[in-house]
Amino acid sequence: MGFSCWDVGDAVGFAVAIGMISFYLVGLCVEIEGKTSDMTLKIRVLCLVLALLVTGPPAQVLAKGCHPRPFTGAGVLPYAQLDGRTLLLLGYESGRGWLGFGGKPKMVNTLDEATLRCETPVETAAREGFEEMRRVVAYREIMAAIDVGRYLPPSAGPGDFRAYTIKIDYTPTTAFRQIPTPSGSDYDKIQDYYWIDLEVLTQIVTAGEALLPQSPNGGRLWKPAFSDFEETLHDEALRLRLFP
Repeated sequence: MGFSCWDVGDAVGFAVAIGMISFYLVGLCVEIEGKTSDMTLKIRVLCLVLALLVTGPPAQVLAKGCHPRPFTGAGVLPYAQLDGRTLLLLGYESGRGWLGFGGKPKMVNTLDEATLRCETPVETAAREGFEEMRRVVAYREIMAAIDVGRYLPPSAGPGDFRAYTIKIDYTPTTAFRQIPTPSGSDYDKIQDYYWIDLEVLTQIVTAGEALLPQSPNGGRLWKPAFSDFEETLHDEALRLRLFP
């Protein structure tokens, strides 16, 4: 639901931002070292770690997508409880429609790993959700909310795309819309956001409809997203398990 991934330009920009902050922090550490005669190796290492751990996801080297990919992709479908109702957060992508937040896996290299590897489905889902929700929801909050046993569609196999349902705090859609996004990046692939009542969505989908008339643009669900909801929402027990 919502396939998208960082392109090279986005990855380079991300790396440049990390580099600039790292340069500042390392310079600060050098200044401290010049004034402190007994600065230990541990403090130097700490300065380096601080220089690397400065953004949402754990410090990673983001490269091109995995080849071959061990799985199609992964994403998140956020929901919140408000006034006794369960609300699902959808994003609108031009050319597709209303959908969840997700994309393809990337190659990563974390601090404790010597070589690049492909992201896991959970890592892909958390990163894509973090990007496509414009960093309004913290990466670590998304990671903590993911339950590997709760995802759409329920029929997804090990290599298939899956969207993990995650419970988040309700945030008005204006908070997402007002975040400026770099043109051409993953952050601007989602043009709008919409909280929809789960019961309303269930009624629409079980009636065989994909049109969301109360959405900001009156648009339709993306066809794969509609198929996932159609497979899932007709079963009340399954709905309760996916959106506890």
